[in-house]
Amino acid sequence: MFLVPGINLNNLGLTEKFTMVIPDIRNDLIKKKIIDIFKHFNVATIEEIQGEYLNHQENSIKKFFNGLYIKVYLPKSDFNSLMKFLFDMLKILDIKQFLIFMDELDGMRFVCREFNISQIPPNYHPIKNLSWNKFLKTWYSSKIFSENFKPLYPKL
Repeated sequence: MFLVPGINLNNLGLTEKFTMVIPDIRNDLIKKKIIDIFKHFNVATIEEIQGEYLNHQENSIKKFFNGLYIKVYLPKSDFNSLMKFLFDMLKILDIKQFLIFMDELDGMRFVCREFNISQIPPNYHPIKNLSWNKFLKTWYSSKIFSENFKPLYPKL
C-alpha cells in the first residue's frame, strides 16, 4: 500500500490569487496572444465567457460574446511588477475595458457579519429578486419597491 500526499495549492506554495475579466475581445489574434501569455503560469484557468455588463461612463448595458475569464494562482510575492506588466500588456493590445480582482472577500461571511445573522437562508438569491425597469433603465427589487420606486412596506 502506498500513501500519496495530496497536492493542493497551499502545498505548492501558491497562496496569492488574482482574477481578470476581459469582456470583449473582437480580434481573435489578440485573444490567442493573451491565452499564450497566461498558459505559461503554473496554475491558471482560462475560460471564454459571454454576457453583459454595465458601463457607468456611458450609462448603458453592453453585451459581449467573446470575452475571457482568467484566474491565476501565484506564490507569495509583490504584485506591483505584475500589475505593471498586466497594464502594459493591455495597453499594447489596445484593450480598454477589463477588471482585475486581487483581494476577494468571502461574501457569505461578510453579509452574515454585516447583518448580524448566523446564516443566510438557502433560498435567498439577491440577483433573482431584481427586475429590469425598461422605462427608467435600471434594476429594481420588486419585492421591496413598486414600479415607481415607492416602498411597499412601512418604515419600522
